[in-house]
Amino acid sequence: MRRDNSAKSRWRQLGQSMAEYTVVMAALVGGLLVANRGACPSEYEDCIEYLLTVMHDNYDGYSSSISAVHSYDRNYAYSGPGSQPEPPAQPDPPSSPPGVPPEPPAMPPVREAAVLRGPGGTVIGVVDDQGNVSLGEDVIGEYDFAAGEFIGNDGTSISDVDTSREVVDEEGNVLQLSALVDCGSGAIDGFGYQSEANGNFYDPTRYEQIDAGSSCSAPAYPVYLDDGSQDGGRVVNGYYYPSIYGGSFEAVGEVVYFEEQNVCLVMAMDWDAKILDEYDDDEEEEIYEAMVESWENPSEGEMSPKMATMKPEECNENRTISPP
Repeated sequence: MRRDNSAKSRWRQLGQSMAEYTVVMAALVGGLLVANRGACPSEYEDCIEYLLTVMHDNYDGYSSSISAVHSYDRNYAYSGPGSQPEPPAQPDPPSSPPGVPPEPPAMPPVREAAVLRGPGGTVIGVVDDQGNVSLGEDVIGEYDFAAGEFIGNDGTSISDVDTSREVVDEEGNVLQLSALVDCGSGAIDGFGYQSEANGNFYDPTRYEQIDAGSSCSAPAYPVYLDDGSQDGGRVVNGYYYPSIYGGSFEAVGEVVYFEEQNVCLVMAMDWDAKILDEYDDDEEEEIYEAMVESWENPSEGEMSPKMATMKPEECNENRTISPP
C-alpha cells in the first residue's frame, strides 16, 4: 500500500512541474510579444522561432561567462590584504659601457712572472702568456717565443733574449729576496720580498704581506752549486743560511773570498780549524797553501769544506784569504 501511494505522489509532482514549466514558457512568450508589441522581427517566420533564438543566444552568453570564471590560473598568487606585489625582474647591469673594453683585473702586489732579459742580463720587461711585454703599466712591445726575439712598439728588435721566472711587484719591478734581521745583533728574523711600489714586505712562498715590525732589512745573496744551479739557501752578512722558509735560522757556512784565485766560496763552519791546529802562527806560507789545497784538491777520504759558490761580483765575504 505504501508503494502505490509513493508512485502516485511522484506522478502528481511530475505533472505539477510540467504545468509550471508550461506557465513559465507562456509568460516568456507573452512578455516577448508585449515587449515587441505583438510583432516579431521580419527575418523570423513566427515568434516561436524568435523566442528559441533569443534563448539560445542567452544560453551561449551565460555558458561563456561561467567558463571564463572557471578558467583561472592555477598558479595565481594571493594578492589580498597584507600581500606585497613582487617587483619586476631587473636585467643585470652591463660589466662596462657598450663599446668600452672591461678593465683588466688588478695585479697582486707581489707575484711570480716571466721576466724578459736581454744581452748581459738587462731587464726588458715582464711577458704575459700572449707574448705582450710590459714595463710598469705600459706595454712596450711583444716577445716572439719561436724566434726568441723582442720587437718593440717602435719597430726595434732585440735578439738573444731569454725569459726566467722571477718575483715582481705590481709595477713590474724585479725584486730580490731580503733578510729581516735584528737591528742590534744581526740575527735573522725571516726573509721576504720588499715591494718597490709600496714598500711592504711579502712572504717568499705565498707572497702574502708580512709585518716586518722593528726589523732591519739586509741583502740576501744567492749561491750556486757546481752544476750552475742556484742553491736554495742565502748569504746574509757573510754567513750562509740553508733555508729561507722559517724555523731556526742558524748559519752553517762562512763566505770566504780567495783573492789570488778570484773565487768566492761558501765554506763549512770552522773549515780551517784543523789547518790552524796543525801549523804554528809563523808558518803563514804553509797555512795559506793548505787552505787553498783544502778546497781545490781535498785529501783522499776527506770531504771538501766548500759548500757552494758565489759570483765574485756578488761576494758577500766574511773574510778574505790573501797570499802572505
